[in-house]
Amino acid sequence: MGAHDDLIRSFAEGKIEAMEQLIELYKHDVYNLCYRLTFDTHAADELFQDTWLHAVKSAGHYKEKSFQNWLYTICLNRYRDIRRREKRRGGFLAESFATSEDKEYAISLIASSENVEETAEERYTRALLLSRIEHLSEKLKLPVKLYYFSNQNYAQIASVLRIPEGTVKSRLNAAKAQLRNMMEREHANV
Repeated sequence: MGAHDDLIRSFAEGKIEAMEQLIELYKHDVYNLCYRLTFDTHAADELFQDTWLHAVKSAGHYKEKSFQNWLYTICLNRYRDIRRREKRRGGFLAESFATSEDKEYAISLIASSENVEETAEERYTRALLLSRIEHLSEKLKLPVKLYYFSNQNYAQIASVLRIPEGTVKSRLNAAKAQLRNMMEREHANV
């Protein structure tokens, strides 16, 4: 067993120093996932805190091989809980972007592109695609965000979502097909 395993074992035993070290080790990855799920800094901060609070409360139950996958699973479950509460309260997404912050974020992603010669139409298409991802069902949206925005492979996504790898692949293909149809309809209306 390595130092990392010892740290995780200490965390599972409730040792504060281990928790602090693990938060430091995984904070960027977990926050990145939180932000990619919410596309909102305030919501990402809340989800990040909620994820770690739940992880600390559940530390004694940790038995998985991959600590990162365990954290991602907690994060996704907390995200799903928040989304269910929002739906019960009548929350909804705007037609293109959930908030003006989402729109600004999409624009900033595009503005930071290394290819300066990109046309305005290509930039608009990218922003539109980012907004359309939010219109996918949770079942399709989560694999897309994990694969394309958190750089998870099929096996990692399958582990986090607790579904077979084949299901991950089929959901990604279904999401791509739906996004392609949405984008084609959008271009037809222009």
